[in-house]
Amino acid sequence: MSHTCPQCGASLISGSTSCEYCGCELEVWKTQEQESLAIYIRGLEKILRAKQDMFEGRVITFFLASLLAWGGTIYALYLFLTSLTLVVVFSLLSGFTYFITFGWYTSSCEKKAHTVTYETQIRKDIEEYLIKNHIDKQDFKILAMETLRSTSPLYPFLIE
Repeated sequence: MSHTCPQCGASLISGSTSCEYCGCELEVWKTQEQESLAIYIRGLEKILRAKQDMFEGRVITFFLASLLAWGGTIYALYLFLTSLTLVVVFSLLSGFTYFITFGWYTSSCEKKAHTVTYETQIRKDIEEYLIKNHIDKQDFKILAMETLRSTSPLYPFLIE
């Protein structure tokens, strides 16, 4: 991760197990640094998950509008179709269509919330954290891929 000795500050060769200047064992520091970074990454994921409900009002409105539209569809089918079987079949098909549309809308709102949160808050925070702690961006990405599940909302942003 860090390419300087945590004890004396000397520059280190990547993959070193001890500092050639002061003899400090680096594996202990590297493990602690990796654990600290993993905790930081999981914290970022929690922030992203917490912000995914920023469009909740829109999602609820869309749900109510879909429900109202489905009710209107059923009523129109009842008025214009003579067979009760056709009314039931088309009502179920339209309900399924509204359900799929609602799922798509909810998913797109969550993705938009994740993108907005990442772009406005998390990206800058990560860059500052990496500079402050002298962590290579590639090392950060590798540890992030090991720490996060591929289903994590943060995962696609960190592997870009």
